[in-house]
Amino acid sequence: SQCSAGLFCWKHGCGTVRDFWPSKFIIRILVGGASKTISSPGSLLYGERDFYGIRKMMSIIFRYTYVVVVAVAVVLFLIPGQFLQFFGMDTSVPGTHLVTAFRLMLFSLPVFWMNDLLAIYYPCVQKQKLSVLLFALQNLVFKILILLPCVAAANLGLGRMPAVALWCLLVEALSLTVTLLWEKVKYGRVSI
Repeated sequence: SQCSAGLFCWKHGCGTVRDFWPSKFIIRILVGGASKTISSPGSLLYGERDFYGIRKMMSIIFRYTYVVVVAVAVVLFLIPGQFLQFFGMDTSVPGTHLVTAFRLMLFSLPVFWMNDLLAIYYPCVQKQKLSVLLFALQNLVFKILILLPCVAAANLGLGRMPAVALWCLLVEALSLTVTLLWEKVKYGRVSI
C-alpha cells in the first residue's frame, strides 16, 4: 500500500501531500494534549463502568478539539499561498492547481482528527478490534482501492494535484464511515 501510494504521490503531486502533512502536525501540536487525556481517564471511567462519564469526557474533548481544528483549517484555507510558500512551494506557477489541491486536502483535516481520536478512544474502552479496523482501512484497504480511480481521474483531466487531494480526503472519510457503521452493527450504537 505504501509503495503504490508513494509512487502515485511521486508521479502525481507529491509536493501537495508533502506540504499537507505540516498542517496535520499543527493540529496534533495544538490539540494533541487533549487526545492524550483520553487514555487514562477513559480507561479509569470504563473500568468503573461509568459510561455517562466516558460520553461526557469525549463530548468535551470533541468540542474543544474541533473548534481548534476548524479554526486552523479556516486560517489555512484563507492563506494557503503563504503557508505553502513557508514550506518552499511556489504557488505562482500556472497550471499546478497547488492551492486548489491544498484547499481540498484541508477538508480532510476534521475527518483525520476524528480518526485519530477514535484510534486512541477504542482501546481504552476495550474495542481494540475497531481501532485495528480503522487503522487497516485507513492505511491499507482504502489507499489501494481508491488509488486506481484517482489515477484514472488524474489522467482524464482532473489534474494531478487535485486527484491526490481527493484521494487523501476519500481515504480518511471512507475509513471513518466504514468503522462507525461496523461499530453500529456490532455494538448497536456509535461511540461519538
